[in-house]
Amino acid sequence: MAEYDQRILRVAATNGTVAETLDSPAVPEALGKALAAVLRANDPDVVAFWSSADTAVLAHVVARELGAELLPVAEDQGRILVSRPIGATARVAVIDIDWTDNLGLAPLTRALGGPTVVVAAGSILRPVTPVDEGAEPTLHVLEPAGDSADAAR
Repeated sequence: MAEYDQRILRVAATNGTVAETLDSPAVPEALGKALAAVLRANDPDVVAFWSSADTAVLAHVVARELGAELLPVAEDQGRILVSRPIGATARVAVIDIDWTDNLGLAPLTRALGGPTVVVAAGSILRPVTPVDEGAEPTLHVLEPAGDSADAAR
């Protein structure tokens, strides 16, 4: 099993779900609930994410737990496509598994209206490379610092 998958399973285990593979529906359930708990203090009413199958499952759980709307965002040939407009008073949480397979946190935050709209950011894994310089808001990560890929080096 790949180290990436093992890291996700370790985070799931620290949040009460032991599974052999990522195919278990209990994994995104546990991780989504844990991420929602971390983001709840920011009172988001929209959960936005870079559109991908893996992140969509996680985002659905987070949005359900927060009672928030779901907002997929895509990139096509350098253009950022937001699936629908968000209200001027929206409080958005942006999430990803690790912020490495997309354009990143700062471009998503800017596309949604900047730090006055995006009130929280979260991920399951600690990014191997640093999150964008000047990215707002602060990134909440479920993976303990000692368990990240960087700690293994």
